[in-house]
Amino acid sequence: DYNADNVCNVMDLVLLKRDVLNKIDPVNDAITIHLSDSGITVENDTNGVTSVSGKTVTITASGNYKVDGSIADGQIFINIPDTKADAGDVELFLNDVTMASSTGAPCIYTQSAVKTKLTVSGTNTFTDTASAANATTSGVIYADGKLTVTKNSTGVLDITSSMNVGLYSTKNMNLNGGTIQVNTDVDTLSDADAIKTKNTLTVEGATVKVESSADGLKSTQEQVDVISGSVTVKAGNDAVQAATAINISGGTVIAGGDRGFRLDDLGTLNITGGDVIATATDYQITDSTTSLAN
Repeated sequence: DYNADNVCNVMDLVLLKRDVLNKIDPVNDAITIHLSDSGITVENDTNGVTSVSGKTVTITASGNYKVDGSIADGQIFINIPDTKADAGDVELFLNDVTMASSTGAPCIYTQSAVKTKLTVSGTNTFTDTASAANATTSGVIYADGKLTVTKNSTGVLDITSSMNVGLYSTKNMNLNGGTIQVNTDVDTLSDADAIKTKNTLTVEGATVKVESSADGLKSTQEQVDVISGSVTVKAGNDAVQAATAINISGGTVIAGGDRGFRLDDLGTLNITGGDVIATATDYQITDSTTSLAN
């Protein structure tokens, strides 16, 4: 009975959770992962929820993890054994991290977690130089689940890839802060999308800059929403593509490509706010019903 009203209910849980979280510094209390080619080291893991094998560090529980350092052909592997029992977020605080992959394996790979959150400070550089796309996990940063770049991000997430998708999630993706730069247009043979999800892709507060040999921002099954922030895309195919709708209600969107905005049949382009420029060598808008605010 946390609020002394003689009833134990969900309100007591909400108040308790609020007060506990207010007393926790998520960065200082985080498990710290130091990346290095000479060996990955971990600090402050009192519960044994991380393990290191070669150049891979595995995370097996939700919580906060601070990451720094540099490594080639290493991996942060997130694999929570039972997401029903542990449905919390895995939040990585990336501070001047440099990771490179020459094999096509993701630098950050979430195999099992409800949500992966990235909070970036400084400049964080992820590079994929593989000569072929990874057939099962094509993504320099790949999340089987939800993926969020948080509003607390103050730094840069810089992703460059020759053949693989830059940023990929199988469920909703939210880009809420920081500067996110993705370049998949570095190889003449490349046909890699830059930022891709199966479900809804939302930009709300982030600065997103994309150069892509294929599609720029893409949802294969649902919609793309731009609420605030800035989106600039130069794409070889579609700058922004969605299955059901592209909704722009604020911010700035500059969509340049073979096609500016593309939707599946019966999809809708809704522009109710913001500043929008679409340029194309083919069509600025294709396969859509377009709704413009007055």
